[in-house]
Amino acid sequence: MSKRSDRVEAQVSRVISGILLKGLRDKRVQPVSITAVTCSPDLRHAKIFVVPLAGKGDSTKILEGLNHAAGFVNYQLAKELSMKYSPKVKFLLDEHFFESIDLIERLEQQESVREDDLEENPAEELEQISEEGAEDGSTDQIDE
Repeated sequence: MSKRSDRVEAQVSRVISGILLKGLRDKRVQPVSITAVTCSPDLRHAKIFVVPLAGKGDSTKILEGLNHAAGFVNYQLAKELSMKYSPKVKFLLDEHFFESIDLIERLEQQESVREDDLEENPAEELEQISEEGAEDGSTDQIDE
């Protein structure tokens, strides 16, 4: 992307964060984090990727509320930006965020399973390591 679109995306993110921080009257809108902003090449449209703050709340209701308030957000954005055309915003749920959370949880589960296995049979684990070292011809010894 160009430097201008990067600057516009950063400015849009800053302004919309301020608008959301002040609050919207829609009861469906709960606190959200803006994870990314992407603008079209002509800077007429902006996609705002959000996630519920701390992962709490009904994502579909929050998105409905945000997209319902998009007209107000567009109006406030146009007042703040000094551009001939301000981007029309559309709020989307950031699926990558939830995928990364799931991946981290799976890795933590694998780590806890491995730690449980080590706690159950630490002597067998040490024997396996020393046998592997002997087969490889390594001379490292394990101190207990």
